Amino acid sequence: MRIVSTVPSAQLPTQHPRLAELKKAAQGIETMFVKLLAAQMRKDGFTAFFGSGTAGEIYADFMDQAIADTVSKGKGIGIAEMVVKTLEPRVLQRIAAEEELRARAEAGQSAARANDHDGGKE
Repeated sequence: MRIVSTVPSAQLPTQHPRLAELKKAAQGIETMFVKLLAAQMRKDGFTAFFGSGTAGEIYADFMDQAIADTVSKGKGIGIAEMVVKTLEPRVLQRIAAEEELRARAEAGQSAARANDHDGGKE
């Protein structure tokens, strides 16, 4: 069953909690990617910077995470923006469909209550 929303697109929420979740998840994806990128770049020539051994690896990982957090909190490299642009229409469509279903259910419940209140007589 396909539900087509009758809610005009101008009335769709722009600050819905699901959109905030989408943006946060997209930023998380970008952060992970930037961390992997920083780690790979570090392996190509900066391995001796923190020393060898477990402690050096831990400090290097902290640095990679700090770089990733800093880059993704700013403008980033565009991955989060692309993920949001790709998925936002689907999220908005889902929100609109759920609102339509909720409105139909409420209308059905109101009609059932009115029918019960009238004793089922028309």
